[in-house]
Amino acid sequence: MVRIRLFWLIGCIIYLVGASNCMLAQNASSIKQGLLYKAPQTFQKHSLFLELMGNGGLYSINYDGIWWHRTYQQKSIKVSTRLGIAYATNLQEESLLLPLENNILFSRNYLHHLELGLGGTWLGFAREVIVDKQTQLQKGQEFSLFARFGYRYQPSTGGFFFRIGFTPLLYTWSPFPLTTFKDYLAPWAAFGFGYTFKARKTLSKPLDYHKP
Repeated sequence: MVRIRLFWLIGCIIYLVGASNCMLAQNASSIKQGLLYKAPQTFQKHSLFLELMGNGGLYSINYDGIWWHRTYQQKSIKVSTRLGIAYATNLQEESLLLPLENNILFSRNYLHHLELGLGGTWLGFAREVIVDKQTQLQKGQEFSLFARFGYRYQPSTGGFFFRIGFTPLLYTWSPFPLTTFKDYLAPWAAFGFGYTFKARKTLSKPLDYHKP
């Protein structure tokens, strides 16, 4: 198990390095095309979005809020917290999921962000299990630890919000025995879309960096 986790850690580092190179290349292209935003005096912090797959199960409804940031020239670092909720049911199980995560956002143009995060999901469930050929109702709670390596589109002025990422399951705590590999470690992915609430007045506009 230790070797498996070590391999996953190495894989995540390789993914992070590749994503960082892609982000730098994309930002350089944006500079050449004159698509960089002027450093905004402020930016919109509150978003609502729907995420499919990932650490919220099949789907989750989420709030994301940026609560810390630093800006230098066209570079910015932001920290956000995401809180979600999801409910699922079928003939044998009913569950409630509450994903929570903190993310660090790196950007050079206030539009496109490299997103790195760590968080967990609380799962409360009630399921039917067969014990000694009899059906019994089993209730319990589980907690799973996740990471996030991805891309986020979020303009500083608000509007359309989009994110996509690799969200590997790192560890699961459960009072019941976990017998399959995917219960402990799984290569999940997620994508979401929603809306960042705008201010009444637009505080920044795109600038054309091309000289006449």
